[in-house]
Amino acid sequence: MWFRKIFFFAFLFILLFLPPVNFPGFQFKLQFIDFFIPFMLFWLIWKKYRLFKLVYVKNLIVFIGVIIFSILLNFRHNSFNDLFEVYDIVKYIVVFLVFKEIYQPQIKQLAIDIAFVLLIVFNLMHYHDIFGFNEHIMPLYCGEHSIHLLTFGYNSIGEPATKRMLGLIGNPNNNAILFMIFLIHYLPKKGWSTKEMLFFYAAVIAVSACQSRTGIIAFAAIFVVNFIIVKWKWWKIAIHTFFVVLLLLLFFNLEAFSEYLHLDFLARKKQNKDYIMSLFNDEAFQGNSWQKRLEIWEDLLLESSKKPIFGHGPRKNHFYSSQLYSENEYVLILWRFGIIGLFFYLCIYLIPIKQTLKLARSEIDSKNILLLIGLFLITSITNVPLSNTILAPFFFLLMGSYYATHDISSLLGWMKNIKNVRIQKATSNE
Repeated sequence: MWFRKIFFFAFLFILLFLPPVNFPGFQFKLQFIDFFIPFMLFWLIWKKYRLFKLVYVKNLIVFIGVIIFSILLNFRHNSFNDLFEVYDIVKYIVVFLVFKEIYQPQIKQLAIDIAFVLLIVFNLMHYHDIFGFNEHIMPLYCGEHSIHLLTFGYNSIGEPATKRMLGLIGNPNNNAILFMIFLIHYLPKKGWSTKEMLFFYAAVIAVSACQSRTGIIAFAAIFVVNFIIVKWKWWKIAIHTFFVVLLLLLFFNLEAFSEYLHLDFLARKKQNKDYIMSLFNDEAFQGNSWQKRLEIWEDLLLESSKKPIFGHGPRKNHFYSSQLYSENEYVLILWRFGIIGLFFYLCIYLIPIKQTLKLARSEIDSKNILLLIGLFLITSITNVPLSNTILAPFFFLLMGSYYATHDISSLLGWMKNIKNVRIQKATSNE
């Protein structure tokens, strides 16, 4: 019992707070959790092998088969890096099943609360560069040559510009998604505690500080859907909507407020907050960043049409050497594994949808998982969250915790239901 509690805390904090490490022979860094995965897998095979019959897990196993077939079909079996695409799915299965088995509601709640507070502290130290945090600590997470870190708070000619909070995840868009995961956990609900309310508004500020346009769009959608699901009185909804809007307006116009109120310490470094405000004009879809993404997507979709069924394979080294970033997970999966791969990828989100929709109004966990799926579906349009080494394991950790108390969509649960029906019929006939 104590081992399960300690392991839940240890895994979550290692995942979120320990920086990745270089490993000889690899072009990418490994996480410390990767050293636990083999032991976790061995435990599952030895003790809990029947869990692999879960429909959700079987979908991931078939996805592995599609990836392997795509690698062999494209003669990529000699590319060692490509095999890590298979390992990633194995890791997700292991995380999902282990946290399904060790889930304890109180431990999960406490671990998430503590992790959120620590993330806020670390991100504040990074955002305001307290004690030289960006010089001494951030390179461990982002890398010394990270363009995001090198240009943090400045433009290409060294003038003060938009600060986009990178966080320990090293990317403002991914950092916004990470805080959105916590924000979903603290969304307004019946019996909303003061702690949850304060954490929710802290998460709103954190997401805002990331200056992620996709993050803000996802937040707006999730905030509205949450109030549709949660039956609150209209005046409560109006009050908190007003506070959220006011908070966002204050944050994105902090310089103007500081000048008006003569609070010079807030405007010590003038910053351009127009980046996020481009959502409300044509700049968001006319800038170089957006146009470049469209060009990349067009090229990848054109190449996908040449191998539409099983794709081109992972070809990780091709993306590394070309410094090519798809910035769209649907396009990336289609290019790599074709229509078949995209189908099983989408099933990761779609399999739990029916159950979460059915129970969203009556269960907080079902509502939160539904919104979590919505978050990943939205942000995958301009990001690749399920390919991220922190966001993806966190997603499957939460999904496994949900399945610990919701086994309806599993093959085992279905078989048990059939067995119970037969027993009941046999008893009634007697």
